Order: sequence, then structure tokens, then C-alpha cells
Amino acid sequence: MSWALDCSIACRCLLGLVFGVSVVSKVRSREAWRALGTWLAGMPFRPLRLRGMPLALVLAEAAVVALVAAAPLAGLILGAGLALALTAGLYLVVRSGSGQPCLCFGTSSEPAGSQHVLRNGVLAALAVAGSVCAGTATAQPPGPAESMLAAIAGLAAALLVIFSGDVFALFGAGAELRPGAGHLAAAVTRGAATR
Repeated sequence: MSWALDCSIACRCLLGLVFGVSVVSKVRSREAWRALGTWLAGMPFRPLRLRGMPLALVLAEAAVVALVAAAPLAGLILGAGLALALTAGLYLVVRSGSGQPCLCFGTSSEPAGSQHVLRNGVLAALAVAGSVCAGTATAQPPGPAESMLAAIAGLAAALLVIFSGDVFALFGAGAELRPGAGHLAAAVTRGAATR
């Protein structure tokens, strides 16, 4: 199996898990769905405040999940486009100084910052790389061991993307643990406070 096919498998697993978790975090409860609508309505940019934007965002993310499994190249291209749009949107939110939190993976009280833009930028770059690799990969059937390693690498990278807030909070230069910094970091802070 070619390295390009390995890369495309890893990127498909990465995008599938990242966007899958993102969808679930937005639709897991009525409160989460309302929070998404309120979050988008509070954004400083008019297109994000459109009434159907929450549904459009969730459907686009769900489409990426379905397509990376059923039509890999189309899924990777859609994932790259969506990740680029989300990166640009978060950049504009951060630059506006609105103080809006990032609700990409559920509730958070931490204002969107450069670490969120970086996370989305890395995701976009990996999606673009996966698209290029899928377009240039040979039709040679993948070996099971190579496919498994590529999938594991993609899933591990997805976990780093999903929990990047926690990684920045725990290992960032001069970072302090504080509620809202990341899901795990907030849990560690609460646990330490109860001891």
C-alpha cells in the first residue's frame, strides 16, 4: 500500500471522529442545542446569526462523517472546506475581541483564543493533505496491518484535536488549570478543589 493511501486512511479516521464528536456534542441534549443557537446568534458576524445556521453546521459536520466512510475523496474535500471555514470564522471571532467561547466540542466558558484557531488550522491542513493523498493514491488494495496502523494514527490524532484545550491547559507555557480551559482540565481542577 502506498504512503498516500495510508495518509488518506488516517485523515479519514481523524475527520470522522472529530466531526462525529462535534455533532454529538451539539445534539446530545436540548440544552446543548439551545446553547449552540445562542452561541451562533451572539457571534459578531451576521451570516453566523442566520436562523438555520445551527442546523446547517450540524448537517455539514454529519455529512463529513458519512462521506469519509462512503465516498472518501468527497468526504475529505468537504471536511477540508468545512475546517477551513471554521478556522476563518474562529479567527475573525478572536480578532473581533468579542469574548465568545468556543463551543466546537460542547460547553466551555473559555473565550475563543489563538489555540482554538491553531487547532482548527491544523485540522484543515490535515484534511487538505488527506484530500491530496486520496486523489493521488494508487488503487492497490490496502493490507490489513497497514490499514490498522493508519486508522490508529488517525484516531490518536483526532483525540489530540478534540482534547487540544486540555493539552494547552496542562502543558502550555505558563498555562494554569482553570474551569473552562478544557473538559479534562476543568475536571482535574474540580477534583483538586474537593481534596
